[in-house]
Amino acid sequence: MLKRYLLWFVLFNLFFVAILYLTGTYIAALPLSKITWFIYVVFVFSTLLMHLFLTSDKEEYSQAFIRKFMLATSLKLFLYLGIIVLFFLLYKSKAKEFILWFLMHYVCFTAFETLMLYSRNRKQP
Repeated sequence: MLKRYLLWFVLFNLFFVAILYLTGTYIAALPLSKITWFIYVVFVFSTLLMHLFLTSDKEEYSQAFIRKFMLATSLKLFLYLGIIVLFFLLYKSKAKEFILWFLMHYVCFTAFETLMLYSRNRKQP
């Protein structure tokens, strides 16, 4: 199961990097910078860790999965909020660019993560 997820994850990341490049090239308000790649790395690691944490049980779907999902989502949300606030306090001049890139990453990676978990758990009785 993990091999299938990793294949989809690599394909998603290749597609997403292409979108980043096109967005950074053709939209003047969102130039590619170190900020963009920092956000990308944060989301890649958090998505991988969340998936590994949520799929670590041998029992495919249970009440424990729901509790783990809520815990992981809450912790991840607080982590993201902390990153946004910290960046805003340190670099106010780049805050708009940072928040726009962050939102783009958040929407795309959350959609991917949700679809992968849904497809995994949908096959269960």
